[in-house]
Amino acid sequence: MFESMKELTVIMPVYNAERYLSAAIESVLEQTYKNFKFIIINDGSTDRSGDIIDQYKALDSRIISLSQPNSGISQTRNRALEIAQTEWVALMDADDVMLPERLEQQLAFIEKHTSIRVASCRAIYIDEHDQELGRSVCHIKTPDDLNRLLTQNQPIGLLQAGVLMHRQTILDIGGYRRQFRVAEDLDLWTRLAEQGHLILIQDAALMKQRLHSASTVSSDPFQGLMNRDWIRAGMLARKEGKPEPSYEKFLQQWNSAPLLTRLNRKRKMMAIHLYRRAGLRLVGRRWFRGGCDLGLATLLEPRYVFTRLKMQMLQ
Repeated sequence: MFESMKELTVIMPVYNAERYLSAAIESVLEQTYKNFKFIIINDGSTDRSGDIIDQYKALDSRIISLSQPNSGISQTRNRALEIAQTEWVALMDADDVMLPERLEQQLAFIEKHTSIRVASCRAIYIDEHDQELGRSVCHIKTPDDLNRLLTQNQPIGLLQAGVLMHRQTILDIGGYRRQFRVAEDLDLWTRLAEQGHLILIQDAALMKQRLHSASTVSSDPFQGLMNRDWIRAGMLARKEGKPEPSYEKFLQQWNSAPLLTRLNRKRKMMAIHLYRRAGLRLVGRRWFRGGCDLGLATLLEPRYVFTRLKMQMLQ
């Protein structure tokens, strides 16, 4: 069915991922869609990641491996995008797992929706021992869903490791911006959507996303929430034709707001953090702590919690 499709490129940054790296690489190589190159960049790992990459490169000619001093996720992905020569590029993380038909099903999805420039999918959450914990939701199924988020000045969030994206469109907008550490993907998808590029999430679980203590999903939650607010401040500035605030300027404005405004913002951030932590604890069968987190989140921001629970139940 996809004989006419051009070759794809899968790109995967690697930093100290030896524990999960073999499973991640094998899940890519075992895709039902075979016509791709696989760029793996070792971003200054100090563990055995480099040796593992070399072992697989010797076994499969589709692998292109590079090593560099540690440069961070944004610069590494940008470098891989510049090296890739294909029209479409699939993202992958070194601790996640592609389900066998991911690339094939995503290609079918973008053939059906020809205006798409970024497509993602749903994920099955797994723990350090490959046990299933739950599933992600699909909140951008239609162009109307995307436009509604933009109208509400909400940054656009996707499963980044499940993204298939149009390479030149990403390069034209400048790729990932290094200053948005932790939330660099939110910034990129938001800027793309603002310029009218269609972004959709395919309502199919095509990835296994690993949640563990070292993952960005689990670590530094408040920095991620602060960066989300910073991205939203940039959205509002661009709408008004003003320069985007630097992080220092954003913090200055954030801290100079009236006390009640700051307390209200912190209340909402704490509610989001507790809700997310409750989800991780409940799917891990830590019922008491998860229930306490959920109860506290509901007390702090009942509308947010009920909206999220409704979205989860409707999936």
